[in-house]
Amino acid sequence: MEMAIQFLLARYPQYLSLEPSSSSEDSEVFVNRILGRRFAIRKMDPLVVLLEDLAITLKNQQTGMYEFRAGIICSSTGWNVASKIGKNLQEIHRPVPDYEERMAISMDR
Repeated sequence: MEMAIQFLLARYPQYLSLEPSSSSEDSEVFVNRILGRRFAIRKMDPLVVLLEDLAITLKNQQTGMYEFRAGIICSSTGWNVASKIGKNLQEIHRPVPDYEERMAISMDR
């Protein structure tokens, strides 16, 4: 969880932050301004903090493309993890409007 949070803070500082807690029992609060959520990270199970949506991708050494290998997607949009395993990000996002023009370059790094 800590590694994931550090990566997210560095990548998306405009949306995410780590703040001191107002409670003496909690040392830090992970703040997600996109969702309007605050997580007392020392009091919560790490998976609860991460499982809003967690997708693990690995770079395919032969193609250079990132492929979905594992994850838990909790959105209510009918996204089916089993149907996406092994696919690269472009294949997964093919039905997303403007994916290729607006998001592909930053997601395929």
